[in-house]
Amino acid sequence: MGDDYNHGYDGGQGDPNVKPRRAAPVTEDLSKRTASTLRVIFPAQQQFLTKLEVQAMPMLNVVNKAGDPFAEFATNAATGGKSIVVPGDATAASSCDFADLLPGMPYAFRLICTNPAGTTVG
Repeated sequence: MGDDYNHGYDGGQGDPNVKPRRAAPVTEDLSKRTASTLRVIFPAQQQFLTKLEVQAMPMLNVVNKAGDPFAEFATNAATGGKSIVVPGDATAASSCDFADLLPGMPYAFRLICTNPAGTTVG
């Protein structure tokens, strides 16, 4: 980007006029797993965000397991998908807790990053 003309632009924290970068994949904090709850962890996004959402999709309901597990994503009883908007500062967030999951079910996760310029799906 060009000069900020003393308006305080910090390229290290992202630009609200540019769509967010794709988020790194999430991992599970195994120490926080119970029969129906778990915590996913991810690096702080270090970019300008107004919203950070974490989605979970049970692999049982994925038709094409070799493709995108989120192609059929929906947050209803039929698919079992879950979506949580991370509370607090979206830029600094590094974990999210899911509850009421299907016991023993493997899940796929993704981050959805939003700022005024758009949304990027991880």
